[in-house]
Amino acid sequence: MSEKRKDSKGRVLKDGESQRANGTYDYRYTDIHKKRRCIYAKSLTELRKKEEELWRDLADGIDYAAGEMTVADLVDRYMNLKRGLKPNSLRSYNTAVKRIHADPFGQKAIKTVKLSDAKGWFVFLHDSGFKQNTIGILQSVVRPAFEMAVEDDIIRKNPFKFKLSDVVPKDAYVRNALTREQQEKYLQFVQDYGGNYYDDIVILMGTGLRVSELYGLTRADIDFERHCIHVRRQLCRTAEKPYFVTPPKTKSGIRNVPMTDTVCAALRRVVKARASTKVEALVDGCSGFLFLDKSGMPKVAMHLENYMRGVQGKFEKAYSKPVPRITPHVLRHTFCTNVQQAGLDVKSLQYLMGHSNASVTLDVYTHSFILCIPRTSAAHPNSNGKVVASCPANGYWRCMPLCCWGLRWCCAGCICWRCTPPMLHGRRRKAQSPYSCPPGGATFMMRRGGCSPVLRSAGRWCAFPGRAITTGCMPVPMPPDRRFCTVAAAAPPRFCWR
Repeated sequence: MSEKRKDSKGRVLKDGESQRANGTYDYRYTDIHKKRRCIYAKSLTELRKKEEELWRDLADGIDYAAGEMTVADLVDRYMNLKRGLKPNSLRSYNTAVKRIHADPFGQKAIKTVKLSDAKGWFVFLHDSGFKQNTIGILQSVVRPAFEMAVEDDIIRKNPFKFKLSDVVPKDAYVRNALTREQQEKYLQFVQDYGGNYYDDIVILMGTGLRVSELYGLTRADIDFERHCIHVRRQLCRTAEKPYFVTPPKTKSGIRNVPMTDTVCAALRRVVKARASTKVEALVDGCSGFLFLDKSGMPKVAMHLENYMRGVQGKFEKAYSKPVPRITPHVLRHTFCTNVQQAGLDVKSLQYLMGHSNASVTLDVYTHSFILCIPRTSAAHPNSNGKVVASCPANGYWRCMPLCCWGLRWCCAGCICWRCTPPMLHGRRRKAQSPYSCPPGGATFMMRRGGCSPVLRSAGRWCAFPGRAITTGCMPVPMPPDRRFCTVAAAAPPRFCWR
């Protein structure tokens, strides 16, 4: 009978265990790939703990040896399998991968990373000056990478499967929409300040386009006859690629956006002022971009961002009141808030913004101001000069400015629907023939299936309830952003406004 092997302290060694010349211990085994492997420990007790963990993993099909790969190597493996990323997303991910490689955490073996280690790393990064958004991008890379390791039976659990806001406080810059007063003051200041960006800002504030979508417009994308902008592409630029064209951010970003008269006038000025170039810039098969810089090359987001950054400080001094930091994206928030406060329904607003999810439209892009909340209990003068406490029975309050951002309300009795004089969803509705109106007014017949455009002369609005000949008129002048109420069963019909 062979003698049992013992270590220097007389303890019996199991099969595979051995003590090395320097006093440390090792254990040899065969992994799931039929390869001989070895694990090491300073003491026999530590070695046997590792053996227990090893055999538990082998019994569950876990590749213990693969767990020795570093976090950086795992992330590289994950990114090599990633396809279909847009240029901006790929650039953000590559930046995150570089940070992981440069950080000592990236050299840790993935099987040693615990939940507390992952949370501690994010806390350390935040304390080092990283914002939550930046850490969130890192998590969006390491979390699916570790999830892949779980699915490959390399580790048991994903240590990055936790809510980031529970560990790192929200400290991202919150974009606030501009108030009506701030919008007017800012546009006037930009016009007086100079530069060839006034029309760009007017269009962004009046359409809600992303700045890269604006600078991706060509002459063929503008339909002045139908007052419509066809959004089909984005024009971008990075340090690696001077110019490139990509589809809009989401599939919903391909859309038709109606133009207000103000936006239409601004675009006409842009077309008229566009300098003719000897050689048109050709970017990914597209040419004829409307917005050009001083050198005749297409503008990109960086141009407008730099301009607005330079204007910010001067505007704050001139305005003498605290104002939010104004960027091209703040103009998009402002447009969304304006249209939402004007009464447009959520799905139509989602379409105009090019969002794939309506929750983004309401939760992120719309901002409410206390002065904009309607007081339904306040008194409103009606067309006869009387005061009513609220909208009469069977009446509907609707926002009725002369031009409500390209979307206008038409009512026939209790039947209310939206329309645009230019086009909405590819269809224009025609107005019926006009009839006479009481002194000082003008009318258009309104009934199911048709609507009248807003009458711009003298700022009046008159309507027929159903097919009746009786009429009602809005007072002159009709202040912007006022509301009106039409009542079906009323003789004569009442039109309340405020």
